[in-house]
Amino acid sequence: MSAALALEVKTWGKTTPILKLLREELEDLEDLNEAIAFDSEEMVRLWILNAAETRHTSAEALGATPTGYLSRAAEQTTSQATSKGAEVTVRGEIFKRWRGPVTVTPKRARLLTVAINAEAYGKRARDFKNLKLVKGKSGSLALVKTTGRGKNKKIVPMFALLKKAVLPQDEGLLPGPKRRAETAEKTARDYLARLIQRGGFKR
Repeated sequence: MSAALALEVKTWGKTTPILKLLREELEDLEDLNEAIAFDSEEMVRLWILNAAETRHTSAEALGATPTGYLSRAAEQTTSQATSKGAEVTVRGEIFKRWRGPVTVTPKRARLLTVAINAEAYGKRARDFKNLKLVKGKSGSLALVKTTGRGKNKKIVPMFALLKKAVLPQDEGLLPGPKRRAETAEKTARDYLARLIQRGGFKR
């Protein structure tokens, strides 16, 4: 199951005066929080889709086609609201990098397989047949495949084998608390306008 990360929507200093006002004045906040959750979910989804546009470094370096993993993760964004608040949930191991660097270690094997060839990008070693293990002069390990015969024989590196890999933090994957609060404030302003129009808000 993909890792889930819940993003709470809270007030943020002086940038959310209307949201703060409504939370102080309204007896029932569930309807307001549902509106905030809905708008915040859409904002986060669009944020991730926009982030996906600029995160193809590995694929581009190998001349490979991007996997579309982040775009698919964006479509799994959900939200929920109660009388106490609203939150947006995103799913995907990649979002751990929003909080800080992530160390990846093998789960079922002794070593990680990292694609070093466009053909291998986005795939697993088991997707290929007859890969062979080779050891470099420096002691590095790799899985390679052999193509052709005789003079046309070529050894094509497919995967590097590593004990672990450290992925750097990527704060741009998700909107921070201030951006989430700004979205909530806009929703709160629209919500207040509707209340006033219906004569449902008096101080």
